[in-house]
Amino acid sequence: MIAHSKRLTLIGLVGLLIFSAIASCLLTLALIIKKQEVIFPQGVYVGEISVAGMSVTEALEVVKDNTAFLDQKLQLIWPNGSYSLEVAKLKPGIDFQRLKAELIKTLPKGNFFERRAYKKQLLIDELHLNLPVYTDEEEFNNLVSVLDQKISRQPEDAAFVVDVLDRILISKEKNGLKVDYPRLLNDLPQKLYLGATEYKVPIKTIEPSFKDEELATWGIKEVLVEFYTRFDNKNVNRVENLKLAAKALDGIILKPGEEFSFNAWVGPRIRELGYKDAPTLIDGELTEDVGGGVCQVSSTLYNVALLSGFEIIERTHHSAPVSYVSPGRDAAVAFDYLDLRFRNTHVSHVLITTRVLGDRLWCKLFGTPQPERIFISTENIKEIPFETQKGAYTREGKTGLSVDTYVVKDNKKELISKDYYKPKAAVIP
Repeated sequence: MIAHSKRLTLIGLVGLLIFSAIASCLLTLALIIKKQEVIFPQGVYVGEISVAGMSVTEALEVVKDNTAFLDQKLQLIWPNGSYSLEVAKLKPGIDFQRLKAELIKTLPKGNFFERRAYKKQLLIDELHLNLPVYTDEEEFNNLVSVLDQKISRQPEDAAFVVDVLDRILISKEKNGLKVDYPRLLNDLPQKLYLGATEYKVPIKTIEPSFKDEELATWGIKEVLVEFYTRFDNKNVNRVENLKLAAKALDGIILKPGEEFSFNAWVGPRIRELGYKDAPTLIDGELTEDVGGGVCQVSSTLYNVALLSGFEIIERTHHSAPVSYVSPGRDAAVAFDYLDLRFRNTHVSHVLITTRVLGDRLWCKLFGTPQPERIFISTENIKEIPFETQKGAYTREGKTGLSVDTYVVKDNKKELISKDYYKPKAAVIP
């Protein structure tokens, strides 16, 4: 009987031990099950407001009760300038929906050990949430526009400067400035919330495309070629057209192997761009047309291209010889169908200047001196007599001309063009 009782007692103890083990396992399992707490631990702040011990709803109410934008002015400052901003103009407010989402993210979550580690870390490194302050979009954009006008500056590239003695100088580049819009959008609302009275406007530096040290390596050192043609100063409209086209070409830089197009650089010769009616050659006759005289610019530049040894890609002679250059050395242009194109065959960059001085149109090429000297030779010049025809009106005949043009390098001749200027028949009654 006593033995039976002892056996029952032993069974009971074993059962109790098994139950305790199971309970311990269940408790441990419960401890490691993932969950999220709903109360903020110590170390969580919204701005400078502690929300420890609060729920999300309670934290939002406390923030509402303790946040007010002061009706004051904020002094925006930057180097050499400032702007006084009326805070109320921006209509600042708090995005509580966004704040709620941010608060929920900060609640302890994970298993027991993860939540415990998170709370310990907050006691060392406090978490301060920025208030999601918003401003009126239109007013904020207006502020950016005001600041842009006062602060922004376009970068200036380093540039070649040619003095009156044709010496090459290089002007130093200048950095540009621009308001850092993303940083302003992020930082300024927080300053409004904190009641700051002064704020340093974030500014980005914009570097120019070309710096002086780069230009110094391009080999643009001195005048290589220069050529000029004369014109009559009395024809005011024609002179104005010359000046417009010359200005468009002045300062062109061509890289080694780069192609030049007269029409691409000068653009259309139209009244909207300032071009005027002036005499121009059309089918061998002088006629008034918009942009008359621009062909003198292309012809002057053509001679510079020949004397530079450039590859001539496209060039067309006039319908009759012109007065400002020798036959075979002219270049007719018309925006929609006639162009002057050539390629820089030098191993370095070149600079072209085109300027009107007095009664002369000057084109000059600057670069690195070339080993060979180049000349232009016009040969086999032949007059072509005109015919006489009967008609209802009288017209004087004009003699035609044929000419071969060569470029001479180191006593070697290269045929550039064979030009034929048609004669104009005389008409008698």
